Amino acid sequence: MVSQLKKIIQNEKGITLVEVIASFVLLIIILFSFFTLYVQGSKTTKSSKSIVDATYIAQTEMENAYETITNSDSLATAEKTWITNNSEMGYSKECSGIVPSTSLKYSIYKKEKKPNPNTTITTVMRITQNQDFPTNLSNVIINVYETEGNHKILNVCINEDLIKKAKKAQMENVVEWGVSK
Repeated sequence: MVSQLKKIIQNEKGITLVEVIASFVLLIIILFSFFTLYVQGSKTTKSSKSIVDATYIAQTEMENAYETITNSDSLATAEKTWITNNSEMGYSKECSGIVPSTSLKYSIYKKEKKPNPNTTITTVMRITQNQDFPTNLSNVIINVYETEGNHKILNVCINEDLIKKAKKAQMENVVEWGVSK
């Protein structure tokens, strides 16, 4: 009987429960690490794609605005091109005025596009001109915002909180009116 007991004790061909649990825990730790890296990489890729798309939209809108401005004598002439319903640009005028502390005259235009039912891309063009030193130069800023779900940028002149959260790209340029005429 003692010899049989010695044979059982010396037989270590199997694995113990502790070894099974330890290997299982190590496997879970390794898989969890790879899974978190995969999820983070997926989020980064989606965010990067969104920013690149918004930058492309801003660049295209800036090129269109530049072409219109260089072919127009004044903001009023350019407005007709931007606001016309038949125009590809299709902007609507949101607000305009003069900033009292700086004497800058500004006009803000907006257009919206829905690439899918759940996402709204809003392009905002702001044109400023200095009233104290009238020149043919204007500052043009194009902002691209992306909102999802029911959130919409209703009034770009007032809704600062949502605008800060939704901004994806901004492009700025100084242009001269009527250069190509």
